[in-house]
Amino acid sequence: MNKKISLLCLLLLTGSISFGSQIPAAAEKQKSNPAAEPAKQVAPATKLPAHENITLDNVIFQSNQMMLALMDQMKNGNLKEARNIAIQMIEGNEKYLDTQKEVFRAFANNIEKKMFELELRKEGNNAKVVWVTQPIADGFYFLSIIDFTEKKFNESFENIQKAISWNPVRSAFHSERGFIILNQPDSLDLAMAMTSYMKAAETAYTKEDFATAMRGIGYVFIEKGDLEAAVSAYMISKRFDPQNTVADQEISFINTKKPDLSKSIDINAAAAILNKRGISPIVSKSHVAAILDIVNEIKVIAKKSEIVSLLKLAREIDPNNPEINNHLESFGK
Repeated sequence: MNKKISLLCLLLLTGSISFGSQIPAAAEKQKSNPAAEPAKQVAPATKLPAHENITLDNVIFQSNQMMLALMDQMKNGNLKEARNIAIQMIEGNEKYLDTQKEVFRAFANNIEKKMFELELRKEGNNAKVVWVTQPIADGFYFLSIIDFTEKKFNESFENIQKAISWNPVRSAFHSERGFIILNQPDSLDLAMAMTSYMKAAETAYTKEDFATAMRGIGYVFIEKGDLEAAVSAYMISKRFDPQNTVADQEISFINTKKPDLSKSIDINAAAAILNKRGISPIVSKSHVAAILDIVNEIKVIAKKSEIVSLLKLAREIDPNNPEINNHLESFGK
């Protein structure tokens, strides 16, 4: 099987920067540049000030500058300097201690914060969720990538676990964890990897993140010898991310093992096959509640374009939702 280092994709979402991963699999193991897109040239990163002393906009700007600088260093193979920037991103994280009344997490955007709040409420936890605007979760994520590149596999796993602890609802982190598990040199825990990819699918609220999770699930099914389910997962991934070519490569690989299997499965059959294995073939509609909560909270103060962007994202998840469509109609969309 071909296991490439996951790619860091720079995604713009509701005005903030977040990162996703691509986890391909095929016939032969090899390593690729971890930067999915060329990073822009930016000024050297500076130490992030204490988040309580500056505005949210300033924190997001400086955090993004640090991430761009780090990606630029990784692109140029300067892992030592990239590690230094990542360490700056997590500096002082130990001072944030959860209590019964407050929990501290580092999200990429309001959607993730709202998702986590709703998750806590379902568990009966009424603690206040404090959004730490310092990019701590991303710092641990990048440390995990750097560790993996340097073949420090135990450290890589520990750091992705810390990233997930700081942001449990970031789909890309769970996909990255699945990838790291599958690439451990001494063991192959398919059950743990599948759990990670299923969590990635569960927390995904964009088509691209959901497709990434499906590709990971497809890879695990290949390793388990369930080629029917593997083809189905890759077909579903293509439905959500048709421009990505990895799924086509994997389906071609599967066809070398079981010729024309993909021709016997259409998209509806693929969805049914995954459902039988306990895997949802669609983005969870539960995320719509988080997005609509945000819309209702900001509709008086936010720009029309920001609200419309959120509503369009919700419509991608649940096209027939009457509340979403009524909102969009009120904006003439």
